[in-house]
Amino acid sequence: MGFYILFILSIPIAASLAITLANEVRASKGRPWFMGRQVNDAAYMVLTLLMALGAFLITPIYDARIALASLLLLASAVMINRLGSSYSLTNVNVGEFLRKMAVAVALFSLASLFGLAYRPLTYPFAISALAALALSFTALINAQPGRGIGNAVLYLKDSYGGIVAAFFGLGLFYMALAIPKPPAYNIYILAVSIVLTLVLVTYISYRAYTVASSDVEKMAEEVYEAHRREVKVIQVPELKYFNEAVDEFVKYGRKDKLLTYLAYMMASGGFEYNEVLEVLAELIDYQYSPNKLYDRFSIEEEITRRINMVNNVLNMMAQYEEDKVHSGYGRV
Repeated sequence: MGFYILFILSIPIAASLAITLANEVRASKGRPWFMGRQVNDAAYMVLTLLMALGAFLITPIYDARIALASLLLLASAVMINRLGSSYSLTNVNVGEFLRKMAVAVALFSLASLFGLAYRPLTYPFAISALAALALSFTALINAQPGRGIGNAVLYLKDSYGGIVAAFFGLGLFYMALAIPKPPAYNIYILAVSIVLTLVLVTYISYRAYTVASSDVEKMAEEVYEAHRREVKVIQVPELKYFNEAVDEFVKYGRKDKLLTYLAYMMASGGFEYNEVLEVLAELIDYQYSPNKLYDRFSIEEEITRRINMVNNVLNMMAQYEEDKVHSGYGRV
């Protein structure tokens, strides 16, 4: 009994308290590891991880050992996710890494739990856990969109959920292979599993290579040229600066010049302050994540969104002016 108390309770509690105290010491020197809620989250994470390890090492009955350790590991996944969420406020990369690592830990613990009930059920969770574990390290890479490996990393980051789900589906085939059945069926299932594995790995590699070899800025210009006619702007010398502002916004997402020009035009045209705010509200609130733009599809989707936004603003301006003309006739 003393061993159980020592390994499952005493050591984990002591370690979690040590984390808290060490952080307080560092905080007194102005160099804390964790801020605010992060301290408790880190302490609970260490507590549950060490409890899971202790349960795995000293529980004598195999099934009980796996079940208890897996449940504690599942609890630690929740704590890791909480720490990742709070860490995202101070360090986005580390926070994202911890959240993705939490998924891997949760899948691994579920693989162990379901494996106790029926061993073939281990495969989908274990295979997807390995994929989640490998992909979680991409979060630590501070990739920027543009050209080269940065695009590939951004693709893997953005496709994390889809890739993990795909490997889970692949694990279902290996599960089917492990289920007792006539030997003749195993050949077909094995062949399908191997083919699907090759297809999945090849597709992910191809997509990563494609986005890595893409020049995002050049691609944005090409996509914009293909959609330029959709922008309801007249290309005349008198509107040179306005057209340049529209081009800069649609191609690169820079809205400052466009907002300035539109506000100036509307003020000169007699628009009231509230009318200017209402017309430009969508443009003022516009935000986008450059890290999401790494291939032609995502760029085309974003450029179409920007074009629609410009057209909506111009339509609203025209509608306001038309309403003013009609109201003027009414007064006469």
